[in-house]
Amino acid sequence: MTDWKYPGDAAVQRAFAANVLRILEAKGLTLEELERRVAESQKGFDKGFYERAFGRAVKRLRQERSMTRRNLALSARIPVRVLTQIERGHGGDWTSVSVVCRIAAALKLRPHELMAHFQEAIKQADSSRVWW
Repeated sequence: MTDWKYPGDAAVQRAFAANVLRILEAKGLTLEELERRVAESQKGFDKGFYERAFGRAVKRLRQERSMTRRNLALSARIPVRVLTQIERGHGGDWTSVSVVCRIAAALKLRPHELMAHFQEAIKQADSSRVWW
């Protein structure tokens, strides 16, 4: 666990945009080309599978820390109903980069550490073919 502090939505959004622009420049891509590639990559993409894996990772981490949904939601500054939807695997419309960073900070993790738990949940689901 870490003492990383959430820098705020504006800082997260600026950093995310700066990284996307840096990648576009490094790859020599236009924004239109990126949009085309993203649309192409989403064909046959099972969004629900990844939403369930993220929700499972968040719920497991919350429970390991003996936190209630209410405590985690308050700490992350998100509505409890949004956290509930995320944990149930239905938070796609609510799960932005900012929300992921807020949840990570509330769990005393850096965002990449939370995403490592998400990747592990994907591996477990993929290997066992369990659909929650």
